[in-house]
Amino acid sequence: MRLGHAMVRPAPGFLFSEERQRWLKPMGRIHFANSDLSGFSIFEEAQYRGVKAGERALHQLQGKA
Repeated sequence: MRLGHAMVRPAPGFLFSEERQRWLKPMGRIHFANSDLSGFSIFEEAQYRGVKAGERALHQLQGKA
């Protein structure tokens, strides 16, 4: 018996791909915030991306974008 859990690894080329770079930019007023933007689906990455998206949305609402 093995103890542990599965972890997703990004495919080669994903971290610097054009597709990922598009996800990092907002679509109008929509700011993406999920762990897949980092390439590693872990809680800490999801939390970080959520905070960054919130900060960008606040800046946009304040006219600083």
